[in-house]
Amino acid sequence: IRVDQNELKKSAFEKKKEQVTKLLSKNPAVKHITTYKKPVLQNDITIGYVQNNRQPFHRDEVTKQLIFRRYVHDHGLTGEGEIITIEDSPIDFRHPMFRDDNVPVEFNKDMPNHRKILFYQSFTDMKGWEENLTDSEHGTHTAGTLAGKSIGKDGKPRPVSALFHGTAPDAKLVYAGLYGNITGEELEHAMNTHNSRISSNSWGDSDKYVDPLNHEYGLLAYNNPNSIFI
Repeated sequence: IRVDQNELKKSAFEKKKEQVTKLLSKNPAVKHITTYKKPVLQNDITIGYVQNNRQPFHRDEVTKQLIFRRYVHDHGLTGEGEIITIEDSPIDFRHPMFRDDNVPVEFNKDMPNHRKILFYQSFTDMKGWEENLTDSEHGTHTAGTLAGKSIGKDGKPRPVSALFHGTAPDAKLVYAGLYGNITGEELEHAMNTHNSRISSNSWGDSDKYVDPLNHEYGLLAYNNPNSIFI
């Protein structure tokens, strides 16, 4: 609810907001009242926070913005040698966090020399992929959070974009396909074929608990004790 000040003086405006708050608080359906603050993207803060949440902010030397140090990265753990399999909506591999100007992405083929994506499953050709891709694909978001790493044409990271690198920026990715379009067995095959031991399944369902899915992916985890399904 927005309370407009219009022509009111500051004191009268504060009283108006107080009256609105009291009115809302009488409604039994209202559980909490607070001032609204527009959400902002803070990926530069989040990755450092989950690596060590007991640390003070510090100011980045280049951008001068407040960030958390990446405690795990500073100790040499950057995901190098790891392969993460993703089952999600499509990944926009043209994004700076994934693109490789020297190795083009080819669907349903191994790409061992691509700097970030080892395999990308698609049931359409490139034209169909582009036509169906949206600007806010969840797969692009999760892939970037996990293993995004932006580099320039010289192959070196850019200081500003490095603040937004993923949790494991030196890991590589296998895109197994769209959630709901592939089976647990197909996900298992994609992982084992590419020696991937980490699977990202960051999706939900309209129901809180779906027994067939729970069984399928629970069995998948049980049969692959050396792999972790997130």
